[in-house]
Amino acid sequence: MLTSIEQLVGNNSDWQQLSQRLSQATSLSGIVLVAWQMGIWLARGIVSQQLAVRAQAPSPWGDCPVCGSRIVSKGFASRQMLTLVGVVQWKRRVGRCPKQCLGTQSIPLDRALGIRGHQQTSIELVRLASLLAVFVPFELACQLLQQLTGIEVGAATIWQWVQSVGTQAMTQLDEQLDAFERQGTVLPEEMEAAIAAMTLVIAADGVSVPFRPHGGSPKGKRVFQEVIPI
Repeated sequence: MLTSIEQLVGNNSDWQQLSQRLSQATSLSGIVLVAWQMGIWLARGIVSQQLAVRAQAPSPWGDCPVCGSRIVSKGFASRQMLTLVGVVQWKRRVGRCPKQCLGTQSIPLDRALGIRGHQQTSIELVRLASLLAVFVPFELACQLLQQLTGIEVGAATIWQWVQSVGTQAMTQLDEQLDAFERQGTVLPEEMEAAIAAMTLVIAADGVSVPFRPHGGSPKGKRVFQEVIPI
């Protein structure tokens, strides 16, 4: 259940400062920018509240994969993550084998949220930064990311994110290709003999190219004609 805005705001000093900046803004762009920051602040509070509520839910511990003993709760441990709305902090239950078997720590909420043990950045932020880096240089992607979210990261960090996302995409593509090949033999698409005999085929739509008035001669005024798609 979502907490009301009044409960999230309360007497928070950060919210009071944002409210003061909003009242002092004179231009439309200034009002919009402060309101945008207030929206991010509220979103971060909602995320933190949701994580706190879900952390109180009963945890399915299961059994130790080493000795088979029932995993027991060892209390709450802190966790934080850099997300699209800023740094979010919360606490969740951690369980361990009572016989202290190695590698048997269990954190059900982390598994339910789809986050790894040493993950420090949420995937939606990595995706946004990677998309920006596809179209602009890494340094400019940093500036755009800061303008959009208020989050400041270095160009080297975004480069590492892009490499990681690219590696995951290639791994996923290889798995899909392997699964496709296991389904049966793949027959190449046949090409018409007339098309195969052509040296080069160019297809375009709505494109005009220059032509000379007399074939085989570079003289004369150029005439632009629309290319008809093949």
